[in-house]
Parts: sequence; C-alpha cells; structure tokens
Amino acid sequence: MLRQVLTLGPDNELMRVRLCIHKIEEVWVAMLVGDGVRPSEPGPLNGLGSFGVTPEEAERQALTYLGYSEPVN
Repeated sequence: MLRQVLTLGPDNELMRVRLCIHKIEEVWVAMLVGDGVRPSEPGPLNGLGSFGVTPEEAERQALTYLGYSEPVN
C-alpha cells in the first residue's frame, strides 16, 4: 500500500511524504519517506519505520508520529 500524506516540515511549511506499508517476515512496517525518495521494496528500509502486528497498527503509529490524532467518539 502506498499513499501520500501532508504534514508540516521543520520550518512549518507543508510537506508531502509517502507512507508505504508492507510485511517483513511476521511484522508489518509503515515507512515514511520524502516525496522525492523512492520507497524500498520489502527488505531494506528507507526513511522512518513504524512496526506493528497488523498493517493498521503500523500505519496508526506512523501517522501518530506525524501528529495525526485518532478519531474520538
């Protein structure tokens, strides 16, 4: 799975990053890579990786790192 996410960069400018999720052995990894960086294939990691038991957990951790909050009931 690959998608683009908008976030704020170090100077408070809008910045696009790509979120790439795939499985490495028994663990799911969500990688955040810069817009100009090619996401890696399963195996070596590029960028910042968040790990989880499910793809949703790995994605949630990566988005939390970027400052996204989860919906509240």
